[in-house]
Amino acid sequence: MYKSIEQQLDKIFKKWYERMYPGKSYLVNDKDKEPFTKDGIMFNENIPADEIENKWEHSSRRILFLLKDQNQKGDIKWPEDIRYWFKRTEIDDDKSIAQKNKKMNLQDPFFQKLAFMLWGFSKIDKNNDWWPVEVEMHFKEVKEFFNTQPFALIECKKLPGGGKVYDSEIKKHINGYGDLLKLEIETLNPNIIICMSGPGHDFALNYLFNNNELENCSNNVHIYRKNGKEILIIDSYHPSRPDYNYGKLMDNCRSFIQNNFSAEAIR
Repeated sequence: MYKSIEQQLDKIFKKWYERMYPGKSYLVNDKDKEPFTKDGIMFNENIPADEIENKWEHSSRRILFLLKDQNQKGDIKWPEDIRYWFKRTEIDDDKSIAQKNKKMNLQDPFFQKLAFMLWGFSKIDKNNDWWPVEVEMHFKEVKEFFNTQPFALIECKKLPGGGKVYDSEIKKHINGYGDLLKLEIETLNPNIIICMSGPGHDFALNYLFNNNELENCSNNVHIYRKNGKEILIIDSYHPSRPDYNYGKLMDNCRSFIQNNFSAEAIR
């Protein structure tokens, strides 16, 4: 019997939650549950989840952003299922709806950077370089693409945190739950993984894949080819870092994607 990606992930989250909180049941009332981040393919305000999944499965470039942990700092309590960052929920008030609209309109710097990366890694081919100024000139198209093209956001650490998290905390969580993080990513089956932390990148190279099976293409680009699969692993600064630079990131990856990565650009 076919199970949606969402259903498959829910089984993984159940194991994860019950390992994090021994003796606690995953299926509990919201007021009783312990904090736990759920993630995956982002839901869309106007497109049903099954259509988003179908579009994801048939995309030639399935892009997954591997983040650190969910930031719950501030006066807005975001749903711990980050797939709802762009979709309204029953707990939304006027302030959280305004913040979601800000994200979808790319007025939030973090999400604008994600949108530029999603566009760049989806669109670069032999005929299109997509330098920063070119992306900015197509801002309306980038915004539309960001709000309709499926992509995945995954947190390495499922316990929500504040505005800052140390690498040691991420590593500790990966050490305890790396098998489930690997299973989650394998279930999503991305072919471009953009790692936004040192521990996340180390996890991808040494746990998600065997480093000996990876081709080192540049300082921050590796590729895994096996059993007909071709997966690009990219080391990126986190978009919230002051020294994050889209142009530099894409410059390091551009020639390789144009000349070596066989998946065709999404049209």
